[in-house]
Amino acid sequence: MSVALTEAGWKTVASKFKIKDNGLDKALSDYQKLPLDHAPKLGYDKFLEVSDKRSKALKEVQRLAASLLKEKPVAANKDVTKYLKDLDAACVSEEKVLAKDIADVQAEVKKNEKDAADREEARKHPDPKMLEVFYHLGYNDGRSLKSNQGRLFANAPPFQAKYNEGYNDGRKIQFVPANQGPSMSPISKEDEERSKQYTKDKARRKEFVKYLNEWWGTVLPEDM
Repeated sequence: MSVALTEAGWKTVASKFKIKDNGLDKALSDYQKLPLDHAPKLGYDKFLEVSDKRSKALKEVQRLAASLLKEKPVAANKDVTKYLKDLDAACVSEEKVLAKDIADVQAEVKKNEKDAADREEARKHPDPKMLEVFYHLGYNDGRSLKSNQGRLFANAPPFQAKYNEGYNDGRKIQFVPANQGPSMSPISKEDEERSKQYTKDKARRKEFVKYLNEWWGTVLPEDM
């Protein structure tokens, strides 16, 4: 039979069988006051800090319960003895769950740190193949841009954000309308707007190339 790790539970047993408390009451109360929230809500550092306190609180409950079991009035009472042994078992069970949660969070923290290091490495040392792809995208004015290249800089979020901005969120920019001489029909309103958008897109891309060149020390042509 499992028992709840609560101050009220022990108080009821101690009062019923007239057992003098040795501090177990306070230890259970302190344990109950610690938050039970998981890492995403508390934050990793806070979660590990609280988990350490919970682990220490559980050990204190076990220590005091073991101390009571050595006292004659307690040892002579089967109900109290059983309750304290069940309390110890509940602590052991909770410690196993806590240990797994801590291990999971530590693994997640380690993974996040590695991902951050990988992103920083990608920022400092671009993959030449990626730069070649980018060069041809810019050289062709984005005409050959495929949907799977929209996350070209996915491993380097700051660059991905700049890429999305410079490349109109990964979409191809429109061709500039052909220059029409005086003997030809006037440029339509639609083509005129398209031409203006083309100019804006080209300007954004130029800014993006400048950004890459500054950070990576590359010499990609700014007016591709």
